[in-house]
Amino acid sequence: HTIIKKSKVIAGDIFQNIAFIHGNTFIAKDDFIKDYFKYKESEDVECLLRFACILLNNEPIHSYVHSIKNKDIQVPYIIELLEHKLPKSISAVLLPIIEFESSIEKFKIGSKFYKLNTELQKQCIDLYYSNDDWLQAIISHLIAKENKKDIDWDRINWKDLKSNNIADDVIDMRKMDETPIMAEIINYIKIKKDTTMFTMLDKITTLKKIDLFSNISSKDLYHVSQIT
Repeated sequence: HTIIKKSKVIAGDIFQNIAFIHGNTFIAKDDFIKDYFKYKESEDVECLLRFACILLNNEPIHSYVHSIKNKDIQVPYIIELLEHKLPKSISAVLLPIIEFESSIEKFKIGSKFYKLNTELQKQCIDLYYSNDDWLQAIISHLIAKENKKDIDWDRINWKDLKSNNIADDVIDMRKMDETPIMAEIINYIKIKKDTTMFTMLDKITTLKKIDLFSNISSKDLYHVSQIT
């Protein structure tokens, strides 16, 4: 059934995104990566829920989505209902994502159903080629900053950064040591002439500490900061 197949694909993407922030790598430890996938998970869970529930007739899906997003007292009831009404092949992957708070628990369950990419070099490559300019900029910044010598970066085409305007703002050389990776990346981004002490990521981190902006994703805060 197409809906079952597609639901399992969406769930697989959610579990893979959880795998990116699971473990002890520089990717998993980075606040901007964690922030990105926190908001991405929320969007993807809503998408999965709405898609899977096409199989249910006359159920108040909007209400379910609202309850799950807000983690209200209806959630246990909704989980029980979905467990009984959805095909087992969907409920087995959907319900743990809704039910468990811990990304460790979700990762364990996801690993049972999917072959998740947990290898650092492959993760870096996947994130670089994610078709998301913000994510590409952040992972490039991390790769340059970490300067891992035991990883072969030849599979990354740094020329792709040339068309990524976000990378120009995010990859700030002023606080990094000169490295071979940096020497490569520098060919494809615009160098900052700004002499302020704070990088773009510093500014976003500061904004996130203010109540007004604390529930806005770093990616969205970046775009807000570009409005003049």
